[in-house]
Amino acid sequence: MAFQLYASQIPSADQAYPILIKNILPIGLRGFLLAALFGALMSSVDSMLNSASTIFTVDLWKRHFRPKTSPKQLVAMGRVTTAVFVVIACLV
Repeated sequence: MAFQLYASQIPSADQAYPILIKNILPIGLRGFLLAALFGALMSSVDSMLNSASTIFTVDLWKRHFRPKTSPKQLVAMGRVTTAVFVVIACLV
């Protein structure tokens, strides 16, 4: 749709969506769309970090390294694991 409407303004395929949003949506809705996209992104990242932390903490840590870990210690280990995964992701 963007190429049909604004072919002369689109230098590359990566610019199609931003140009479409800039030319069609009013300013107030642009902010709303940005907030919705940011919320979806944060939700996806949060889900991935939670899943990775749970897999490590429950399936690896409790099962193979410390079988007698209490639930409170598992929560603490999950938080540490999440922080480590965030640092690794930032470095990558």
